[in-house]
Amino acid sequence: MKLSPAFTELTFNHFTSDDFIVPFVVGSTHIYSPDLQFVVGIRGELRTAISGAAGRRRWRWKFAPKWVLNAVLPTPRLEYQYSRNLTFFAGADLKTNTFRVDNRFGDSHGDSRLNNALVSYREVRIGSGFEWKASSSFTITAEGGYLPYRNFDFYRADVRYHSEQGAPYAYRAARRILILNWSGGGHIGRSYALVERTNFFAFAARSLRRQ
Repeated sequence: MKLSPAFTELTFNHFTSDDFIVPFVVGSTHIYSPDLQFVVGIRGELRTAISGAAGRRRWRWKFAPKWVLNAVLPTPRLEYQYSRNLTFFAGADLKTNTFRVDNRFGDSHGDSRLNNALVSYREVRIGSGFEWKASSSFTITAEGGYLPYRNFDFYRADVRYHSEQGAPYAYRAARRILILNWSGGGHIGRSYALVERTNFFAFAARSLRRQ
């Protein structure tokens, strides 16, 4: 089970309890064989005013010594393990998120109903890239491709925007895991993993059309 508490208010100028959300993932895995793995899970979101969940069934199949068909959402992809530390991949990335815009967003876009409004964001990416494990604690990921679909749904205001056409994108991320050891006061020593991530994302902007 994974919980990711977050705030939807970007500016904190009008922060209320409605701005606190807890996205969650509950899952279970079954290793059918050394080459085939099944994953079942529920992904949802808890908030003061809104809650929802969606179930998913997924699987991961190593059909050749260096090839893996990873059908685990939201990033289904085909993977090729070139070496122990270098993996190439091609597939899709289905992104969703919910956040709150600031209290002047609607005025600046000609619709006061969008001031301080909640918006649900959906995006689909199709691309390829690589993941390089420089060490046991440091990983670099880079990918590029095409972004065919983006949608912004201000569901409470009944206003929606979608992309008129797709756009190319590029993405790079570096992740470092720091292991912190602590002991003292007669307690047994413990190790904590601290994940530090640096992301860079760029895409060619395209206009949005209101539905």
